[in-house]
Amino acid sequence: MFIAIRNFYLSKLNFATNYAFFRDRKGQHTRITTANYWSSFGAKDVTVLFCLFGEDGSLLAQWQEQLKNCTVPIVIDSSEIRRKYNLG
Repeated sequence: MFIAIRNFYLSKLNFATNYAFFRDRKGQHTRITTANYWSSFGAKDVTVLFCLFGEDGSLLAQWQEQLKNCTVPIVIDSSEIRRKYNLG
């Protein structure tokens, strides 16, 4: 296991849970931009788990992305996800 703050396991920097609420309808989409800030705290081999749920709570898509070991942008666009997973 890789953690950012090795001398304090329970540091909030070792764990991250973020929620994003997308709106994706005809003519509307959501784009979220962030960065792999974990690498600036020493984290290596960071993997992001994405889960996309429908309005009824059903799992529509789930995937993982391995991030580079440097501060790089992460862009998530609901229209691209809709096309990639054939969500209509």
